[in-house]
Amino acid sequence: MALRLTRQLITAHIIFLTGKITATVYEADPGRVRIENAPFDEYVYALEGRLILTLDDGRKFETKQGEAIIVPEGFTGYWYIPEKYREFIINTISSE
Repeated sequence: MALRLTRQLITAHIIFLTGKITATVYEADPGRVRIENAPFDEYVYALEGRLILTLDDGRKFETKQGEAIIVPEGFTGYWYIPEKYREFIINTISSE
């Protein structure tokens, strides 16, 4: 997976790791991240702020505090964080 970051403070705390599943609390200052071919499925629950996902075909999906979204393996596009943001993530890890 390729990541391209703008200037951004990112903190991730892994709170559960077993076998093929991780649970993480992720915090970030405003910024934009380019994700290319995400290597796993990811459940994202917004704890604070907003997240706007933009696919390369232009479709946008916004998630805000109290909402959840599933980001599928293979996702390619931008994660835009317009304000201080915090999320709870559960994702799968490839067995390879």
